[in-house]
Amino acid sequence: MGRATAVLIAAASGRALAASARRGGYAPLVADFFGDEDTAAAAEAHIRLDHGLACGMSTDLVIAALESLAAPREPAGIVCGTGFEDRPELLADIAQRWTLFGNAPAVVARTKDPLAFVKLCQDCSVAHPDTSLAQPPDPTSWLAKRQGGAGGRHIRNAADGDRADGT
Repeated sequence: MGRATAVLIAAASGRALAASARRGGYAPLVADFFGDEDTAAAAEAHIRLDHGLACGMSTDLVIAALESLAAPREPAGIVCGTGFEDRPELLADIAQRWTLFGNAPAVVARTKDPLAFVKLCQDCSVAHPDTSLAQPPDPTSWLAKRQGGAGGRHIRNAADGDRADGT
């Protein structure tokens, strides 16, 4: 029996992707923020991305980790999970080095553009909340969310004075 085909995985938490890749017969090479025992058990190799929760996906750290993971094996490509939502430039850099399995950087950027996303929802008759890049005149019933962000840590009540882009 031959050696399993390697696949790179980069995500804030790579555990589920590594387990899925392993079940699919691949050898997961994982870079993530946690490096917990479950991820390490599912991965053929793992690198923990230091300070990830505080800093997000740092281009230099991510590329260095992926290059290190890929050096002993020729991975079939890479799956990028959470953590890249506001970093399409990093996805583009990764896609120049390895085959990107998943959405292209331009697709990620387009879906994280709030006005383009609202237009897509309207065109497809999908219900969606009112969206504005500027603070509305009466922000009491509005939330402010960092553009491109994922998760909920950056979401605030717009009446608290936060800008809609979260800065």
